[in-house]
Amino acid sequence: LKKLGGLVYMLSLWFYFLIHGHEYDLIHVHQALHPAFVSVLVAKQFLGKPVIVKTASSGITSDIKQLKQVPLGNFQLRYLLRNMECLVAVSNAGGKEFNDIGFPESQIVHIPNGVVLPHDRKANYGQVKRVITTARLSKEKGIDILLKAWARVVRQEKGLKLIIVGDGP
Repeated sequence: LKKLGGLVYMLSLWFYFLIHGHEYDLIHVHQALHPAFVSVLVAKQFLGKPVIVKTASSGITSDIKQLKQVPLGNFQLRYLLRNMECLVAVSNAGGKEFNDIGFPESQIVHIPNGVVLPHDRKANYGQVKRVITTARLSKEKGIDILLKAWARVVRQEKGLKLIIVGDGP
């Protein structure tokens, strides 16, 4: 049922782009998975539009590993490598994984997800009372690092509350 749902989604995305593709100048896809393959295929072959793909993950849950695990995944990955204009990597590891399998470094743009905090002054928390994070509770999401950092924060700022929303191992 899951595979059938994936196929229906890919076909509906294909038809959507064929009908509405002229309304866009650029296609931007999050995750280098099936929707990226369909988007690049339709945009390049039928619409003449550029496509930017953002890789979502690296390591054990990388887009590359996920795509290779599905039927025709290796074909889809090879097609993406040959036809994407640009890959946005949210980590150096994610960009390196694509470079290691043949995607040109010159077409990889690194835009990290994180926020850089200033080192020269203490942050003013003002009226902040609660901090919430929503994430899949798995190793690569770094919840363990968040908890260690949070222990330091609450030693300095009493009365703050951390809320973690998610599911996973």
